[in-house]
Amino acid sequence: EQLFKVAVRDTGPGLNAEQGARLFQRFSQIDGSNTRQHGGAGLGLAISKGLVELMGGEIGLASEPGRGATFWFTIAAPTPEAGPGRPEAAAAASTAIEPLEVGRLRLLVVDDVAVNRELVCAILSPFDVEIALAASGAEAVEAALTQPFDLILMDLQMPGMDGLAATRAIRANAELNRTTPILALSANVLPAHVEACLAAGMADHVGKPIDPADLLGKIVKWTTPPDAAGEAGGERAVA
Repeated sequence: EQLFKVAVRDTGPGLNAEQGARLFQRFSQIDGSNTRQHGGAGLGLAISKGLVELMGGEIGLASEPGRGATFWFTIAAPTPEAGPGRPEAAAAASTAIEPLEVGRLRLLVVDDVAVNRELVCAILSPFDVEIALAASGAEAVEAALTQPFDLILMDLQMPGMDGLAATRAIRANAELNRTTPILALSANVLPAHVEACLAAGMADHVGKPIDPADLLGKIVKWTTPPDAAGEAGGERAVA
């Protein structure tokens, strides 16, 4: 792998050290007054920080008052085996992403950590996806009892009812989502963990840190209609 760095420089008023330290915090803005000139919820850079760190990189800035600012991030990128512009790589990326744009999907994202929910929403924001959120296994079961979903992303380790127990409850009691694909979204990636997910009724597993391409690919796999999957030579089954 090689380190890939992107930097963007602006010519704005710049920031001092104290302001820069607050910039990547959630719901934090340099100017929090009611008369501030710029809107926003103070989440953009916090979500960017989470995404970059999930991909094993770093993000930061260099700035001085009156001298603008340079924002940068680094991520690890695989060393290309061939020259730039490989058509097969571009074709593969297009195949992985385009199916998400075929009709609206309704997803339930379950995680007790708010920033994890925000990160999944950020990854899926370019696509035609409606997302409902649950902060616990119990909330996930309640949502599954009352609303149909095309797919559920389920964290495993949560206080109270964990992801495995929530999945079993949905399979047993939620008529609207009894066969809805449920994907584990967890850092527990050992074979025994994956087997436990499948045994509880989950369809697949997406590891943390999240690989956006893996997440999108799994969503495409498990939301593609069975007849379309069959035409493409694929198979899907929900435990």
